[in-house]
Amino acid sequence: MILSDITNKSIVCSEECYRCYSGHPALFKVAYDFKNGRIKDSTFDLQKRLGGMVSTGDDNINQLPGVGDEYTCAECKDYKVSSKSDVVNSLDDKFKNSLLRDIYSNYTGDYHAAYNKKSKKYKENPEDLIEAAKEFNFNGEKHKGKNNEELVRLLQKALDDAKSFSDGLKDDINVADGASYITADMCRNLIRMQGKYTNKVAKAFEILTNDDTKYSWMDKADAYKLVYSAVNIVATKYTAYGIHEHSINGSQVSNVAVHYYDKFALFPIFPCLATGRMNTIYNEMLKQGVDQMLMDSAVKVGSVGAIKFDGSKLSGPFNKYTQRYDHLRNQLNTDPEEGDLMAIGTQMVKIVLQNLRLDRSYNGVKGSELLDKMMDAIKKISDIGKRKIVDDFFIDGDEEKGIDNKKLSKYLKEQLGARGVSKAVLQSVELDDNGEFSVPLSSVGNASWVESILISKINKDIIDINLPGTSFTQRSVFAIEDGSL
Repeated sequence: MILSDITNKSIVCSEECYRCYSGHPALFKVAYDFKNGRIKDSTFDLQKRLGGMVSTGDDNINQLPGVGDEYTCAECKDYKVSSKSDVVNSLDDKFKNSLLRDIYSNYTGDYHAAYNKKSKKYKENPEDLIEAAKEFNFNGEKHKGKNNEELVRLLQKALDDAKSFSDGLKDDINVADGASYITADMCRNLIRMQGKYTNKVAKAFEILTNDDTKYSWMDKADAYKLVYSAVNIVATKYTAYGIHEHSINGSQVSNVAVHYYDKFALFPIFPCLATGRMNTIYNEMLKQGVDQMLMDSAVKVGSVGAIKFDGSKLSGPFNKYTQRYDHLRNQLNTDPEEGDLMAIGTQMVKIVLQNLRLDRSYNGVKGSELLDKMMDAIKKISDIGKRKIVDDFFIDGDEEKGIDNKKLSKYLKEQLGARGVSKAVLQSVELDDNGEFSVPLSSVGNASWVESILISKINKDIIDINLPGTSFTQRSVFAIEDGSL
């Protein structure tokens, strides 16, 4: 009895603490199976809810003059769009063609019917292979254990699988997953709470919000550079954890407090960015006094009253509720890399080229012409890098005069010194009285370092595509794209 009593009280105590700090399970998000009308997983957000209790990050500085303790939130359903890509429309045929032909040819050994277009046995329509399977003559040692019924079954299954595979790739794309959008005023408040509201930032905000400059600053080089170098300090990863009242459109729904945990990418919206679809949302945020709009995927726990956005209008007024600034935490606060030139990632270039259709017209310009222009631009940028290599390492910056050993020796000593190599290695890249390397570079201790340094330098100056600009936060185009797209 004593052990049973201890066990029961332990369970009760754990459950009470659990509910006290993480909320009533009735308010948890669940994974719902809409097709079959049932709850698939009732513990769906349990890990995120518990993770929110121990989330790391930097707290905001509170009780600043002119900044309140709370901000007003509202939620919007995730905005999803379907792909209009040519490839998506042909996925059914591609999967069907691949699966049926592979299975038929591997099972029967008859590659002519499946793949040889010059053969009389070739089936143009892959589904015709099912009929061919019914009549195929299985004989001989190589077909031992095989039969028509099994082949037909495999092909029918492949036909069903092809549709399942393609349907799985046709689901609508959530273009605002885990996003949160805040007004310029809330952005200013957060920067102040981080202790980063300098005179430079204040001047940038004046440009972004002043009626005379908020739409024209991008046409002025000095203003453009100031804004992007100053406002870039805004941290984009945040979490929020706490409780708020359970109400819909100002009417109390219950006496049960809603425990919330938000984890989101935070994007400040200024008048110059509120174009296209975002124009409707941003104007409503200002009109209804909403500081932060959260897509419902950003609300991991405690989602209440999210409205829908169909791309042009909202389904109704925002359901507003307040949350506290001291429960909003700056997460993953890594400083971005800054500089006048930044390298475009190879993946970015690959994605652009992969989606370019050579026979399609883009605002009157053929894809093939765009490709030529892009490759010509990349070549010119590489030529600039090559010129830099020649200036850095050749005598008088002249390729014909050969390598300048003094320049090369100085560069290698700087790079090797930063890597903490031994004194002997540094001495091996010194020059003798005749201006020659004391030992061949191939004989230097840790020669692989020298090779790596030189290859890295060449890649950085010639291969990498370096363009003017500073750090870029990868994000969805939702809310900043033109409404005509």
